[in-house]
Formats: sequence, C-alpha cells, structure tokens
Amino acid sequence: DREKYYKQRFSSFNINEFKEINLSIDNNTTSFDEKFSFTGAKYATKLGNRLVFSINGWNVSNSNLSNSKNRKQPLYISSSWKDEDVVELEIPEGYVVDNLPENVNLNTKYGDYKVTYQVRDQKIYYTRLSSANEGLFTVEDYDLYRKYKEEIQKNDQAKIVLKLNQ
Repeated sequence: DREKYYKQRFSSFNINEFKEINLSIDNNTTSFDEKFSFTGAKYATKLGNRLVFSINGWNVSNSNLSNSKNRKQPLYISSSWKDEDVVELEIPEGYVVDNLPENVNLNTKYGDYKVTYQVRDQKIYYTRLSSANEGLFTVEDYDLYRKYKEEIQKNDQAKIVLKLNQ
C-alpha cells in the first residue's frame, strides 16, 4: 500500500493524510517520478511565534566521508545520475517568511548541485537539482570532493523561518 509506505518513509513528519500519491516510470528516459501531497503535524518546530523547518526532509545528503590524509586509492564514482526535487509548500495562514536560505549553485567535475527558493502567492517553491558524474578521480581530488559533499549536506539542512504576522 503506497500510503503506508510513504507514511513510514516520512515518519518524522507525522503525516495526517495524503491528498495525492502518483508514481510514474519513463523507460525511454530511465526516470522515476514521485508526486505526493500531504498534511503533516510535525513538519516544523514552533519557537515562540516562529516556525522553523527544513523544506527538504526526504532527500537530504548524508555524507560522512573520512579525512583524506592517508588516502592511497583514487576516487571512483561508479555511475552518473540526475535527481530533481520540487516542493510547493503552503505558508500557514497568518504567517510570513522571516528567513529564507540563499539560492545555491555548485558546479564541479564530480557533479552539480543547485537549490532555488521562491516565495509567491503565500507559498514557498523549492527546487533541488543534483547530479553525479561517473569517473575516476585522483587521490588529490578526494579532499575537494569531500568538501563539495559537505557543502551539499549543509545546504540540504538549511532552515526556513516563518513568523506570525502580528
């Protein structure tokens, strides 16, 4: 059952109900699309008259790469891939955006990462584009790759702050 699967996958949001769950596979472009809409009770943390949250709670880079001081092997990225996340979040009635993270655009030989935020019509629109480039990279490249992945992780966890409009 799709709803049960997604409720487990996103259990930290304490999802009340799904309004929509659509999945599609395009074999010509080897793409898999997930589209869902839900209401959740724990998407944000309330701090006084503010709501604080990370808009990307399901596709966060968790890169704990080790230090490269004694590395002897080259870096190998086994396959190329592209990933796109698009989120449309309704700002709760009575709230306005207090803090929105900066847009990010990282282009490296290892891959690309781009995040954009837009606010319009009482909604926040978030787009995350991420890709990896297949290849064999030198031992010296590893430290730059690690820093690139750490930057992605930092931006994936960026917080949005909404405040009660008084």
